[in-house]
Amino acid sequence: MVMNGDPNVNNVIEMYNDMRVIRVPQTRFYTAITLRQPSDNDDAGGYAANGNGINFMIVHPSAVAQVMKHYVARVFSPQQNQQADAWLVQPRFAHGAWVLAHKTNGIYVNSDSTVSG
Repeated sequence: MVMNGDPNVNNVIEMYNDMRVIRVPQTRFYTAITLRQPSDNDDAGGYAANGNGINFMIVHPSAVAQVMKHYVARVFSPQQNQQADAWLVQPRFAHGAWVLAHKTNGIYVNSDSTVSG
């Protein structure tokens, strides 16, 4: 697209009111999901969408408390490591976000009117 005669201008927004814009694939952005447990037929687990698709969300950084938990890392000796003659360390992390009741005004969600899934 050429804007004002300049072919290098694009309409990608990187910041909005000093908040960084983070793009998320539409297939992972729902108002509600159900986590699936891995089974004998499916090791992946994953989730099923059972809420509306989210078009966009605005979250002021002060509205959310984000934490990252560290779990015990899995360590494989060179004898167990099938990829290389070296130690293999697989760190494990879990991320969480909390919103306090008095901070909900700092979050806006625009979602579809139809339920996915």
